Amino acid sequence: KTVSIARGLEEAGFEIVTEDWLDRYDRDLEEAQKTYLKKLKDMSDETGEPSVILGFKHPFQEPEQPIVEETDIKEADAAIYVLARNSGEGKDRRAEKGDYYLSDRELQNIRFMTENYSNCVVLLNTGGVIDLTELRKISGVQAILLTGQTGNMGGHAVADVLMAKTVPSGKLTDTWARSYDDYPSSRTFSYRDDNLDDEYYSDGIYVGYRYFDTFGIMPLYCFGYGKGYTDFSLVTKEVTADEKLVNLAVESCKKVNPDLTVRTGRVVSGDQFISSDDVKKRLIEVFHGDCAEMEGASIAHGAYLNKIPFIVIRAISDKADGSAEMDYTAFEHEAAKHSARLVEDLVQKIQ
Repeated sequence: KTVSIARGLEEAGFEIVTEDWLDRYDRDLEEAQKTYLKKLKDMSDETGEPSVILGFKHPFQEPEQPIVEETDIKEADAAIYVLARNSGEGKDRRAEKGDYYLSDRELQNIRFMTENYSNCVVLLNTGGVIDLTELRKISGVQAILLTGQTGNMGGHAVADVLMAKTVPSGKLTDTWARSYDDYPSSRTFSYRDDNLDDEYYSDGIYVGYRYFDTFGIMPLYCFGYGKGYTDFSLVTKEVTADEKLVNLAVESCKKVNPDLTVRTGRVVSGDQFISSDDVKKRLIEVFHGDCAEMEGASIAHGAYLNKIPFIVIRAISDKADGSAEMDYTAFEHEAAKHSARLVEDLVQKIQ
């Protein structure tokens, strides 16, 4: 069986007082489905393609929700508005109202809800990202819950979260942008460049949150975002390199690479390239970093947890301000030679 959100709430003890409005929508939905199935049959008869194949090419579009009217307002402790989107296959999402954007009717109904109820929650029954900038402007919405793709028992899961029987501990697996155009592929995605035959992947390493972080684009909800019912805080931790190894590495570098400047200090690490002055400034002011890199932290963390002495040695390619003395390919070649000589001498010292 499939447990809808309404059924899950009822079986959890909620009393739903808007049956008339839900019944109106069910009638509209039933009529729309009949029209849709007839359309598929007619197309199948005309083209010879099976209806199931045509269904992928022309997926069902849910009808517009009915207007919430004065007669639909009943006395209740809270109002819950479920906003849904087609999360199936066969058709690309579109940056249009009723798809990526909320429709005028949806916003109208939600505003009307907040004007008549003091406790209002919006549930996002959608498997993909939608624009929430207009919804966020409605002050009467106390909470937004992304139910996601919860499966056939989803109604029970949603009820448990709303009743605080379980913690909504899920974290976003996508970056939810403030603007559709903030996504780097938005200009060429699907119908946006009038080419539905070919799609070219051009994000490179800047996929998902890496693009937003690297180029300093503030999202509406960042990758990994998620709140719960408990209080918690994030504390920046650090692991310290072995002092003896640091001293030996400095000696080795000065010996085998006398023309290089040797520095010791704090290495800050994140899964991103640093190319923004704002990000660079934050790393210095907040974390007091002397340089930034991408891989060392995971290695250092593993060594720290296993009580293995470690050191992170980095060759600095640039200052993230366009002042690099050589292009990266040339730098990489030189850095490899310097690092090889340093490590070779350091190993001999340790032995």
